[in-house]
Amino acid sequence: MQKRQLIAALSGAALALGMGGYLAADAYDAVPGFLTLKPAPQLPPVPTPEAWVPYQSDQTPEAAAQATPAEAPSPEQLAPITQKLENKIKQAKGKVAIVVTDTQTGQNWIEINAKEPMIPASTTKLYTISTAAELLPPDGTFKTETYLSGHELYLKSNGDLLLSADKGGGNQIGTYRAAGYAGLGDLARQTAPKLKKLGAPITLVLDDTAINGPERNGAWGAQGIQNYSGNTTDMAVLEGRTNPQKAQVFNLYPQAQALRVFADALKAEGISIANEPDQAGPAAVPKIKIGIVPDGLAPLASVTSDTNENIWRFLEKTSDNTLSEQYCRILAGPLKVVPNYEAPAQAMVNYLKQQGVNTEGVSLKDCSGLNHDNRVTAASLTSLLNHDLKNPKLSFLPTLLPVSGWDGTLTNRMIAGQAAAGQVRAKTGSLPGVSALAGYLRTQDGHLLSFALLADNFEEGAVWEVRGAMDQFLNELSTVRKK
Repeated sequence: MQKRQLIAALSGAALALGMGGYLAADAYDAVPGFLTLKPAPQLPPVPTPEAWVPYQSDQTPEAAAQATPAEAPSPEQLAPITQKLENKIKQAKGKVAIVVTDTQTGQNWIEINAKEPMIPASTTKLYTISTAAELLPPDGTFKTETYLSGHELYLKSNGDLLLSADKGGGNQIGTYRAAGYAGLGDLARQTAPKLKKLGAPITLVLDDTAINGPERNGAWGAQGIQNYSGNTTDMAVLEGRTNPQKAQVFNLYPQAQALRVFADALKAEGISIANEPDQAGPAAVPKIKIGIVPDGLAPLASVTSDTNENIWRFLEKTSDNTLSEQYCRILAGPLKVVPNYEAPAQAMVNYLKQQGVNTEGVSLKDCSGLNHDNRVTAASLTSLLNHDLKNPKLSFLPTLLPVSGWDGTLTNRMIAGQAAAGQVRAKTGSLPGVSALAGYLRTQDGHLLSFALLADNFEEGAVWEVRGAMDQFLNELSTVRKK
């Protein structure tokens, strides 16, 4: 981050999201959002996610690929269920694209408008995480550290947006251990004993040089969806959410907020701070010092985030826009592009093309899927899904996706008692007039299918019917057997 926007105010400045009805739609994943809030149905449990994996545990991918699959259903068997989905979306005045592929044989069972560029919404995140897993270590972490130079105490993080205000350990958003894994309170308690011998107040200095480029995406404002992501920046307490359990209000100055939280934790340990702001707002700005950690200093204390893999799991399960853009900005380095919102997104597409993914018709303007100008094709999505599944380095990625009737944004879709319950791992996507679902389905006949279902430009009031039609399509597809 740069000095540009950081300290325009201290806490308090927050971004409220939309109107009440739109927030309700967000909570149920009808528009951009994180995690459905609808209570889970009181029905028998779905099969556990561990009941299926990309390949059986006693088979290598090579052995599985050589196994003789059950015979595929005929086009005549597949046509009626496909037609029902097409008709439902056409009734809503929308466009539809469908591709279903047998991951073992590579045979396309269904292709409808496969090469038509469509609005992907949050299925964009599949491209982001695939690229991140190629270029960043799954066991990599973020560090938030303190450094002491004289009486100046530097606070620096290299990108942890899931910091806890007090103790670390995780599980501070739902049951996802990545959220709040590293704690600013813990960091203060590690740091304080080494400051008490100074005998004078310390001056807090914020080093904000890790994440460069704009913190907010200007393109989102014109489209009315700027309120669905926190800032892209060096550090934040639970992404700057004012309510950790709701991605509905973000603090516009998350680093200033984190610095204030850290200062309060130091005070609780008996540390005096010379430049502590005594009030929120612009009047406090002159008391906050920005600087760069001097060369040669060793960390005084440090806290470490959860691993990239677990953060990606949280991101995929909850469709987290903030983290998607954060990883996009980090990828600007290895992709060698300008650190902003659009350049890394398009560079991802070019990179994946070099890895053998079909990217024809794909154009990305951001990495979260919030931008209405993003375009992908159903053929590209299934190509990406198959690439991830068959690449030994990436074959863990399907396990990060929400499971139907079980967790994340699929908790209340294809629920217990329906044929596809527990048998779909997929990424959802929602914008006004847009619904998308892309992932994997294990059929009752043992086929592991990759699929991409895209619908856009339909009447906004038809979102429930479109989503329901997609779920019914997968329920019926899961039961089709060769006659």
